[in-house]
Amino acid sequence: MNEEKNGPMGEINALGWDILQHYPGKCVVYSEDEKRVIGVGDDWEEAMEQAEASGVKGQWHTAYAERSDENGA
Repeated sequence: MNEEKNGPMGEINALGWDILQHYPGKCVVYSEDEKRVIGVGDDWEEAMEQAEASGVKGQWHTAYAERSDENGA
């Protein structure tokens, strides 16, 4: 697993591009119900700190929001 992009819990990518597009090049942590972004950062440590501070319980998911120059577009 490439933790740099996939994050500490693995990438599920259930969060739609309509949401991820707002965070290009960022590490994103979102709630179990996939309705709330609870952490965003330049690295997984920063994103996870924000998620922990949010107080949201349950299993978190992670996704890396690629920039357009990263995915070949």
